[in-house]
Amino acid sequence: MTESTAAETVSPRSPGDVDRLIGERIRIARKMRDISQERLGKALGVTFQQVQKYEKGRNRVAASRLIEIAAFLELPVTYFFDAAAKSDSQADKGGLKSIDPITAETALRNLDRCQPDVRERLIELIGVSAAGGK
Repeated sequence: MTESTAAETVSPRSPGDVDRLIGERIRIARKMRDISQERLGKALGVTFQQVQKYEKGRNRVAASRLIEIAAFLELPVTYFFDAAAKSDSQADKGGLKSIDPITAETALRNLDRCQPDVRERLIELIGVSAAGGK
């Protein structure tokens, strides 16, 4: 293998698109709850720099760590994977959906403010709408 080929090879353990999307979701959820990186890191037993690496997708988040993050942020673990779901209509590399963090953050903040029964009905309505009304 030549030097240039070795430098261009990406390790299978390197963070990828899904890791960046999950990190983005961690950041959005943390900010929605007005929690600092330092506070989240302290709850997880890591530094705020490690939280930054998770959020920027530089470091992968282990499944056990993601469960801890979800519990601390009071979210279902599935929240972090919703953005990484494959879409048949998306033709980009890997077919991953990307979200606009500002729009998502605003929508989630507003949804979080709803009464629980209203929130459940809105989520159901969004699901039906996303499925094309089926």
